[in-house]
Amino acid sequence: MPSFFTKKYRKPIQPFWERLYKKIRTSSHYLGLDIGSRLIKIVQLKHHSGEWHLSDVRVKNVSIETDTSIDNNEEYDVVGVLRRLVMDMGIEGENVAISISGPSVIMKPIEMPCMSKEELEGHLEWEVERYLPYEREDVYWDYYVPQRPQLDYASSMQVYLVAAKKNIVDQRVALVRQAGLCPVVVDIDCVALANMYTLHEQVCEQTPELLINVSPSGLNMITVGGPEHFSMRDAALGGEWPYVLFHEGGSQRVRADGTRNNEQVGGKTDIDELLEEVYRDILYEVRRAIDDCHSYENSQAIQQIWLCGGYAHLPGLGARLSSQLHVPVNIINPFHHLNKTAIADREKIVDSHFSVAAVAVGLALRCSKDQ
Repeated sequence: MPSFFTKKYRKPIQPFWERLYKKIRTSSHYLGLDIGSRLIKIVQLKHHSGEWHLSDVRVKNVSIETDTSIDNNEEYDVVGVLRRLVMDMGIEGENVAISISGPSVIMKPIEMPCMSKEELEGHLEWEVERYLPYEREDVYWDYYVPQRPQLDYASSMQVYLVAAKKNIVDQRVALVRQAGLCPVVVDIDCVALANMYTLHEQVCEQTPELLINVSPSGLNMITVGGPEHFSMRDAALGGEWPYVLFHEGGSQRVRADGTRNNEQVGGKTDIDELLEEVYRDILYEVRRAIDDCHSYENSQAIQQIWLCGGYAHLPGLGARLSSQLHVPVNIINPFHHLNKTAIADREKIVDSHFSVAAVAVGLALRCSKDQ
């Protein structure tokens, strides 16, 4: 899988990167940093003797507005929390892969005449503004060709154009630098999920499966495993449910044993009513993602759905999706194929965070490729 934005991002700040690289030591540890709207997740991996080892993983609560201008107080709060994590882990000055997602990121599939890599890059350099709602100067952009066919000018190929607003990327990079880390890869969440999946499944050329990161801000979805086609999609989840359920102590209204507190929630007297709205929103967006995948000629049906993210454990979500879509649904464990000897004394604590660490694991794997 590619790392979007890395080449395009380095170009306008090349002098800084040249100075930065002279200071950075080569490390055998690889860091993935996922800054979400509620949680900061850092995963540290090491590759040794042909095996991936989980060296460390940290998860901390935080609040940040990721898709609009960041309030100064919130920004410094994130920097402070992240800085303490960096010092506690002893990783100051290390390379790190980070990601962005949400409304500031555009992922657009484009059907184009078949052409060589050089021809495609030349075409996009001149014509990229045709495909984006923003001016070229306002975005960083990159592209990905899921499956490059034999060069046949009479046929077509699919290209994914990915772009992000410069101010959002610049804010995220500056925040990470302030905390003492050196961002060398800027990726998008759904591609990080696909990188994680290559580790989880080992073999990714079988039947198509759908990965879904269920977060407070929305869904990141990507199809993997199928040999023919590739599809990715971000979807925002509107309404009041994320705030009501998971802020102001709202998550406590759904107890660990699955029972509910029947107090008033967002004007409703039963938590089940609000959860029903949540399930409908998620089901609608997942159906759209599956329909996108099935729209290609000779496409295969999705055979498995994997959930991850902070809201993957919403009561009954997996069962609801499975019954409505007639597809097996499970929660993926990104640590499953990692050697956890280094964190054996904290393994139970680490395993309690497995569902929220999928993006960070994929980013750490991407960081290893960049170094």
